[in-house]
Amino acid sequence: MEPRGGKYRIISIDGGGVRGIIPTTFLERLVKRFPNLIQSADLLAGTSSGSFTSLGLASGKTPAVISQFFEEKAPIIFSNPRQGIVSPIYSNVNLIDSIRDFLSTNYRLNELRQKVVVPSFLKKNQANVWQPVLFNNFPHSRTSKRRVRFVSLASSAAPVYFPSYAGFIDGGVVATNPSMAALSLALDRQAGRQHPMDIVMISIGTGFNPYYLPLNTPWGALQWNRNPNQDPFQPESPLLTVQVDGANEVTTQYSQHLLGKKFFRLNLNLKANKYPLDDASSIPALRAMAEQANLAGITRFIRQQWF
Repeated sequence: MEPRGGKYRIISIDGGGVRGIIPTTFLERLVKRFPNLIQSADLLAGTSSGSFTSLGLASGKTPAVISQFFEEKAPIIFSNPRQGIVSPIYSNVNLIDSIRDFLSTNYRLNELRQKVVVPSFLKKNQANVWQPVLFNNFPHSRTSKRRVRFVSLASSAAPVYFPSYAGFIDGGVVATNPSMAALSLALDRQAGRQHPMDIVMISIGTGFNPYYLPLNTPWGALQWNRNPNQDPFQPESPLLTVQVDGANEVTTQYSQHLLGKKFFRLNLNLKANKYPLDDASSIPALRAMAEQANLAGITRFIRQQWF
C-alpha cells in the first residue's frame, strides 16, 4: 500500500494497576499545551488500567476526569484483600461497579468516535483453545459490537488479583504495552489499511525501574523466583520481572524500528521505588512524580511530528 501523505495518529497506553495515574497525569499536562491532542488521535489503545484511559478518552472523558477516577476508585477496587493463595486477592465486585459507574453510557465499540484497540486473553474458545483477543472497532471486526464496559472489564481481570471476567483475563498477560497491537491493526489490510510512513505514535508507560542483574548468575529456580541479593536496583522476582519488563521493552523496540522518528515512548523512571500495582496509597506520590517529570522531549515530538 502506498503512503497517502496524511498522518495517522495513535496514542497507546500501558497497563499497570494504580500506576495508571501516570499516563493520565502526563496527558493532563499535555492537553494544556495541546488542547486538540486527544481529539486528533485516530486510534487509542490501552491494556488493563490503560483500557480505562483509552476507552474513557474515546467516550469523551478528559484526562483530568480519568485521573479522578483512579484517585477515587482505586482505594475501593483494591480494598478488603483476602488471605491465602487459593483464591484471588480481591473480589471483582468493586471493580465491576466502578467501571460501570465510570463508563456509565452503554456504548458499543462501534459507537465510539475514534478507533480503539484493547488486548485481552480468552481462557477457552469454541475450539477449546485459549487465545489472545484484540477488542477493536475496525471494519470487519468481530468484536466491534461489544459493550465498552465489558471490554474494559475483560482487559483488567488480572490473574491472582481478580477472578476472570466472562472467560477473559487481563490483557497484560500478552500485551501490557499495546503499541504493537495497535500498530498491527493500523497496518492490517482488512482493518486500518495504513502505510507505516503515515503513522505517528505516542506510547505511554506506567513507570519503570532501572533494574539490572549480576553478569554471572548460576541460579536455579529458587533464585530466579526470589533474588538472594538485597539490592534496590535488582528485582525481587527476577524471572517474572524479566519476562514482563523485557516484553514491554522489546515491544517498544519493535515499534521504534518500524516507525523511527515518528514514534515516541513516554515513561517515568521510578528510581527503584517499589509501587505495587494494587497499592492505592501510592497514587499521590506517583502523581507528584508525573507532575514533575520533564516533558520537553514529548513536547518537541508533538510539535514536530504529531501536528
